[in-house]
Amino acid sequence: MSAPSLSPEERNTALTAEMISAAKQYAAAGIPVFPVGGNKVPLVSWSTEATKDPDQIEKWWRRWPTAMIGAPTGPRSGFVVLDVDQKNGIDGHSTLHTLGFSIPKDAVEVKTPSGGSHYYFGFWESGLKNSAGKIGSGIDLRAEGGMIILPPSRPTISGSDYHFAHAQNFGALSQIATPLPHWAYSTKATGTSYRPALPINTFGTGATTAYGQAALDREFERVSTAPAGTANNSLNVAAHAIGQLVAGGEISRTDANCLLEAASQRKMDDVEAAATFESGFRAGCNEPRSAPTSVTNGTAPIGGKMPRTGVARALADEARKTSPVIVPLPFSWIEEKHVTKRDWLYGKHLIRKFVSATVSAGGIGKSILVQTEALAMVSAKKILDVSVAQPPLRVWYINLEDPIDELNRRFVAIRKYFKLNDADVAGRLFVNSGRDTPITIAEKAGDKIIVSPHVVRQLVEGIQRNKIDVLIIDPFVASHRLPENDNTAIEIAIRTWSDIAERGNCAIELVHHARKQNGENLTAESARGGSAFAASCREVRVLNRMTENDAARLGAENHRSHFLASSEKQNMSASSDQQDWYEMKTVTLENSDDVGIVTRWVPPDMAIFASDQVLRSVQEKFEASSYRANPQSPDWGGYIVANELGIDVGQGMTRVNKTGPQKAALRQVQGVLGHWLKTGAITVVERANHKREMKKCYAVPKKSQS
Repeated sequence: MSAPSLSPEERNTALTAEMISAAKQYAAAGIPVFPVGGNKVPLVSWSTEATKDPDQIEKWWRRWPTAMIGAPTGPRSGFVVLDVDQKNGIDGHSTLHTLGFSIPKDAVEVKTPSGGSHYYFGFWESGLKNSAGKIGSGIDLRAEGGMIILPPSRPTISGSDYHFAHAQNFGALSQIATPLPHWAYSTKATGTSYRPALPINTFGTGATTAYGQAALDREFERVSTAPAGTANNSLNVAAHAIGQLVAGGEISRTDANCLLEAASQRKMDDVEAAATFESGFRAGCNEPRSAPTSVTNGTAPIGGKMPRTGVARALADEARKTSPVIVPLPFSWIEEKHVTKRDWLYGKHLIRKFVSATVSAGGIGKSILVQTEALAMVSAKKILDVSVAQPPLRVWYINLEDPIDELNRRFVAIRKYFKLNDADVAGRLFVNSGRDTPITIAEKAGDKIIVSPHVVRQLVEGIQRNKIDVLIIDPFVASHRLPENDNTAIEIAIRTWSDIAERGNCAIELVHHARKQNGENLTAESARGGSAFAASCREVRVLNRMTENDAARLGAENHRSHFLASSEKQNMSASSDQQDWYEMKTVTLENSDDVGIVTRWVPPDMAIFASDQVLRSVQEKFEASSYRANPQSPDWGGYIVANELGIDVGQGMTRVNKTGPQKAALRQVQGVLGHWLKTGAITVVERANHKREMKKCYAVPKKSQS
């Protein structure tokens, strides 16, 4: 017996729920959306109102229950679309075949209700505009300033829908890496003003240099050995790199064609390979690059030698002409209400456009801590009791030491312990292992410090394309090949990461190792790289393992399973002495693997650890002499309490010079004194000092003496 058909009202309700769910998933993946009527007319001012706010999405679709989902194309969404129509006697696919154009096989395809196709490509070039029919009959380009209808929209309740042609989901549109084919934005085809800065055939008139030949060999290997399914993207990346060096005079135009031979070895389609090569190559030629030279000191520019070809020199001259003029700018006050708010993303540790750091000795738990924080940020949940930015953030975690299997193992354990689900991540977390994706932003060759513009560019493009809010590099030492005792080199490395944070509009966390301390507690200055590392980061926190004395004093069972996170350097606000205790716990997975995870740990009230014997001893000393109630006094009574408890509060040191554990111990002593004052075990009275000045001192009430 067949299931009963739904009534129109029931179909309407089901469609509304489906649209709201899909729209929210797009928004969570970083794609702004807006409602569109069945006639493809937007129902709001989409160019300014397209949003990623789930509450606004809910309101729109409650108002227009059957609305389709629209999204802007171009830089806001991160993709452009080739709209190949098939309606009213027009067949865009036949046009493509007639013109000899082909769609890359790895392009994301969405089928339209009319039988046509939408092909999605990564947005790479600013200035690429919409066009209608200029490539050919039935072929439109939706780019900057355009819009597109997203799956699973339906023009009518009972009609056909927009749907993915292959086994793809909403998240596929937030991770598009396939470049737009070259023929789609040639001047002849589109009629747009977009074109490379200079004709490509004017580049590469000289011979290939030794530096250029090494780059050719490297990129040839990249393409010829590309894993299945990645050949097209590898060819595009390689062609871009070679195009830069052709424009910079390092590689001849003829030699650059060897990449097509590599594509042939990979058995790529000749037409598709040629289009991909030309697209990447042209884009690269707009960014001339030549062999790098050294950075001699912290203020010297990072760059390469001047290009040798006439065209490249012309490009360099033009760049100088268009560079901003450096002049003093008069200061003028702005109203307080117009001052922009700092964009804190995770507590007071991570802030957009700045570099922060976590410093720790080995084996304490810094990697599992930042992995847990990554999940806290993408889920927007305070799983470690630290404030997290809303809405959920997009985080890119790059661990340059451990294999991807180990990273997955930890993330699964964290998810299990904190009871997270797939919706808590929803395409917002990106993870790379250095075993598969090594990253070296700078290295030292002889006395030269060389920063890799190619690596920096790829990182910035990855951040921008995926709308990353926070990038975590773990550990920092594996991201460069510089001597850590060279302050200038380390300063340049941190400055390079700062530049990436600025260009990518994200916060960057560098996880760093500490020097051996011979049992002493760590400070910001304990970081390997010394003062240069700490001075170049905006915020630095350090992790210190709990000592046996701390464990006894705080009531912790095992001091080795606890550590203290202390904010040791804050440039954005007054020092807050922010300190948080964490505890390592074990999670057993279904495969029987035991995995360490980290949780917040709050010590019990410290006053309960001050025994009656300690109290009586302190009372006797308070009765025998005058001990001040002022913590700033060298005769502060708290020092007597600290001595009785056997803890170090940094007596005689200024607050700024105290270590994190000393500051924590100081607060604990104050807690004990406060408890005793509250319970009447001690009191405060005025007594004359040796100068006959009346000062507040601790004393013992008469009832406590009896």
